[in-house]
Amino acid sequence: MIESEKMMNNWLRHRNITEQLVDIPMKDEDLTFKPWEGAMTLGELFLHIVYWNDTFVSLVKNKEFMPPNIPVCTNVDELRSIVKKVTRITKEKYRLITDLDISSSLQMGNFAGSGSTFLTIMYDHEIHHKGQLFVYLRLLGKEKLPFFRDYK
Repeated sequence: MIESEKMMNNWLRHRNITEQLVDIPMKDEDLTFKPWEGAMTLGELFLHIVYWNDTFVSLVKNKEFMPPNIPVCTNVDELRSIVKKVTRITKEKYRLITDLDISSSLQMGNFAGSGSTFLTIMYDHEIHHKGQLFVYLRLLGKEKLPFFRDYK
């Protein structure tokens, strides 16, 4: 198994849980919940995770940084559909990443690093914000939540 495939499979162990979290029973008004002024809403947080992670994968594969165009989502069904669609797209892109892509030098703004560095940042980004999702959902009274990582 090539290194990029190992990295993708490790990331998917977290993304699978993010997808399970978006499937938690929610009301449309839950998407506007935010625990403090200035925080992202629950809906924005889900979209932030999936679109920025797709941006990192695209950067590694295409060697060009293009900030994401994150849509506004007003209902739970639309959010679920977008999260699953962007996940499929990101997986397809990730499958195309080679070990050469991982070792290539890249630039994003003032930050430079290898493809591996950016994929690690993406992985950490998902974990960080997924932790926030757990907190948001608990504050909304959701009791039955999955384990933080899929070990299948």
